[in-house]
Amino acid sequence: MADDRDRPERTNGSNDEDSRWQAAGPAVGRIPSGLYILSCRDGDRDQAILVSWVQQAAFQPLAVTVCLRADRPVTRCVRSTQRFALSILGEDQADLVARFARGVSPEQDPFHELFIERAESGCAVLQEAVAALDCRVLGESPAGDHVVFVAEVTGGKLLRDVKPWVHVRKDGTRY
Repeated sequence: MADDRDRPERTNGSNDEDSRWQAAGPAVGRIPSGLYILSCRDGDRDQAILVSWVQQAAFQPLAVTVCLRADRPVTRCVRSTQRFALSILGEDQADLVARFARGVSPEQDPFHELFIERAESGCAVLQEAVAALDCRVLGESPAGDHVVFVAEVTGGKLLRDVKPWVHVRKDGTRY
């Protein structure tokens, strides 16, 4: 999904630390996840990004965690608006994975020529997704080069009865 430009560099650790980091990468990569389109709306502008680090975090209130790279424009949008939506992708949606894996400039309409609806938050959800979640940020925590957002699920619905995409990486040191 991404090339070596998205691979973090390990230059400040000892050779022993670097060796352990490289050895653990394939094991961490085997942690399965789904694939999602996270959207955020700031004013009249939509932003969206393909994400995979999403996990249910609580029953009461119903909550999820989402990890975003700290330097992404969509991270600033989520931080500013405290809202986002997730479109859960199905195993039959390789076209959407490819489209959003390339990245979308904040100046572009990420949903051009796609059918969307608006969640209560105003964030876009894909009508062809498996399911959609509308979320309100409860808190955040730095996690190295990423930020972990904890968010309450304020709305959601199943849109299609198909299997969600399950994503397993070859190496946990890169996307």
